[in-house]
Amino acid sequence: MGSITATETVAPQSMGVASSTKQGLLYVGARFTNPDLPYPDFARWYDEIHIPHLASMRNCRAAMRYTRVTEPSVDGREVTQSSSMPYATFYPLHDVSWLHSEEFDSAKDSTEADYLPGRSVFKSVDFEGRGYELVGGSSVMGGGEGKGATRFIVFTTYKSRKGGIARADDECMEKFYDAVAALPGCRGITRYLYCDVQRPEMAAKFEASGQWPARDAVIHGLDVEKGVLDSVYRARDEVAKKLSDSSTLDVAIYELLIGLDG
Repeated sequence: MGSITATETVAPQSMGVASSTKQGLLYVGARFTNPDLPYPDFARWYDEIHIPHLASMRNCRAAMRYTRVTEPSVDGREVTQSSSMPYATFYPLHDVSWLHSEEFDSAKDSTEADYLPGRSVFKSVDFEGRGYELVGGSSVMGGGEGKGATRFIVFTTYKSRKGGIARADDECMEKFYDAVAALPGCRGITRYLYCDVQRPEMAAKFEASGQWPARDAVIHGLDVEKGVLDSVYRARDEVAKKLSDSSTLDVAIYELLIGLDG
């Protein structure tokens, strides 16, 4: 995995974390289910109450909230986004097992605000949480975290398979990762694996739908002008044509809304 493992991974000990811990990432996607919740109220709660609460916890290195970039249409065609979650928040973690801690459970204590319908965002927004373990590349998510986060991130998930066809697919994916990493303004690349053990409420949604997330996830951090993102879509389209099953690939580009250090 050339371009992924070529960058240096910082050992947990150098970050003041015990060597038995596994650095990781919490991804939280969000979409509205209650039209009575205005976006400004949602953003106010998320940016001023909920995210600072999590970012202050001992195992949370940073918090970055993003909005998904709408893919430009080509020749007037309608573009269907591959993800139904228009907002995503990423929390790089010192230890991914923290997701099973009492401290993390207390995160919902920060949900109430007088201006919210029903007093809880969790009654008006559908959240999808996933835990990932860091396996390669820079330990700093996409080359930037918190207040130093990159303007855009490319979040790629890929369902790798076994056998000869899978090896050819993996080679195609490496070319895609290299193409994005070669863009001027790419600050870093980080690779994760979906954790086998998820929190019960996270796993229950996937179990009910039968649609588990892709195991492989890669994040590129980009400090570029928005027009440069077209080249990412073109590279994605080229690799999708060469994969034995294009549905195994999902590429989402997000633009930074707020970043906080842990």
